Amino acid sequence: MSPTARPVVVVHCSRGDDRGWASRTAVLEGARLVGRDPDEVVLTHACAGCGSDAHGRPLLVCAGRVLPVRSSLSRARGLSVVALAVGVDVGVDVEQVAAAGFDGFDEVALHPRERATTPRQRAVVWTRKESLLKACGTGLRLDPRSVRLSGADEPPRVVECPGLAVAPDQVQMSDLDVPDGWVGAVTLLRRRPAPAPGRFSSTATADP
Repeated sequence: MSPTARPVVVVHCSRGDDRGWASRTAVLEGARLVGRDPDEVVLTHACAGCGSDAHGRPLLVCAGRVLPVRSSLSRARGLSVVALAVGVDVGVDVEQVAAAGFDGFDEVALHPRERATTPRQRAVVWTRKESLLKACGTGLRLDPRSVRLSGADEPPRVVECPGLAVAPDQVQMSDLDVPDGWVGAVTLLRRRPAPAPGRFSSTATADP
């Protein structure tokens, strides 16, 4: 892809608890994006912290070579999402709203200058942050409290992220259209020009 080409970003969403759906979808869609035979593509992982291939950033490999497709997977009870991109790094996260209603959330997730008072606001902040950390490749090795975002009821935007080697204007973050009871976010890290701002609609599939 040339430096001026528009990146390709695809997001898929599935209801149900099929644990293998996300991996299968990543392989099939990733192979399609780069014109490879899905039977020759394998999903693996690479942890930047310990080097393990059992966790960390998902990678699509074909004939021993990593394909130029970035992928990110997330699963909350009853819902799974997969995001793939060519031309940018990508991170996606989904969460049940009810899961963010616990006491102590602020102490583990919020920047000192952030506020989130309802379970939905908390879940929105969390999914936005985790999608950003996935796109950057750090995951939760970086304390999410060091990242400050715009308010949960405002368009998603990075205000400051001193622990990341990226500038806020390199990041494009969007909320996902997911079923009621969940929230989700996808973040693109612009190594190359990113798509025009806007919401990414997930492509829903039937219950597995």
